[in-house]
Amino acid sequence: MAIKYKAVKLGNPAKQDALKKFYATVAESGRVDLPEIAENISRYSTTVSKTDIIAVLTVLTEEIQSLLAKGHSVHLGELGYFHPTIQSKGADTEEAVTSAVIEKVKARFVAGKSLEAALKTAELKAAPKEKKD
Repeated sequence: MAIKYKAVKLGNPAKQDALKKFYATVAESGRVDLPEIAENISRYSTTVSKTDIIAVLTVLTEEIQSLLAKGHSVHLGELGYFHPTIQSKGADTEEAVTSAVIEKVKARFVAGKSLEAALKTAELKAAPKEKKD
């Protein structure tokens, strides 16, 4: 299965007057949720049930959330790691940097080497164009 892409027309935020250009972006092929992942994993195991896998993945999700909320980075081996990031307003002095200038706290995922390698060799295919009414 290929990663599907589509063309999207975007402007350059740094150059408001510049002409908009088309850029490739991923056209999502669908969403896979936790029960489906558990079902897929359980097909390859004779000792672990789908219910057990869902329980482990649910607890893993809760543990990652808890650790990120404490400021930890969470490394998941070859898969990659999650870490918290902060978006804030600029301040004129170091002393003025307080929690009041923080606008967002987000989780960022950085792919591991094996995941990066898999994506590097993934097939790319144009998504069917959406029909306009």
